[in-house]
Amino acid sequence: TIQCKSVEVMKILLKYSTFEISRTEDTWIMKAIRINQPETIPILLEVGDDPGKIIKSANGEYESALSICCKSNIKNKEEIARLIIEKSMSLDIDEKVQAAGAVHWICESKSPAICKAVLEKGIKNINRFDQKGLPGPCRLLDAKDEKVVIEILSILLSYGYDLNGICPTVPTAKPLLAHFCRAIFPSVSVIEWLIKNGADPYLQFQDDDGTVKTTMSIAKNKRKLIPVFAKFVQTSK
Repeated sequence: TIQCKSVEVMKILLKYSTFEISRTEDTWIMKAIRINQPETIPILLEVGDDPGKIIKSANGEYESALSICCKSNIKNKEEIARLIIEKSMSLDIDEKVQAAGAVHWICESKSPAICKAVLEKGIKNINRFDQKGLPGPCRLLDAKDEKVVIEILSILLSYGYDLNGICPTVPTAKPLLAHFCRAIFPSVSVIEWLIKNGADPYLQFQDDDGTVKTTMSIAKNKRKLIPVFAKFVQTSK
């Protein structure tokens, strides 16, 4: 049919236009996202391209159409993500695998809409850690909009996210609050929100140098954070 011929031509164009940035194991939808061709995705979905396929890259990271969309600057990003979510049987990697999964991808999207849509569909582990022991919200550390970060954290919390989780398999893993306090530009608003919503500043963890620390001890050395933690101390300890 004419439609089938059009799809084959489209696939040929995608193949050659992604010569340097695509991978042989990519699905056609993955290729389309990588080169910012959102108009091709509804057609690819219609002819049966699998939006839920997950591949393992050379660096050990898992990728899917959703993960690539979340970190991309593709046009109509939230609409493309919605199509992928609707047509995918599963959105996450195996629950037993310690690697970045759906919770990391949706945080990297910096989109509350994508975050909510994925969690409504369902993921296998919202409290997953990657190979380095980092939780999903660590991918919000470079976000510029504090309100977006807080909105996404609020959504995660409503679906059972543990603000005090520490990866048990990485000796120097740290709680989320410590990561935000050690950010290059720590957000006072986000840190205050975390504490008010249950993040424990007295939770102990092993630091990179082997010493036992708490987020409270880190904050004492950061002038910008002292007033935030001081308010917490006055009301709690």
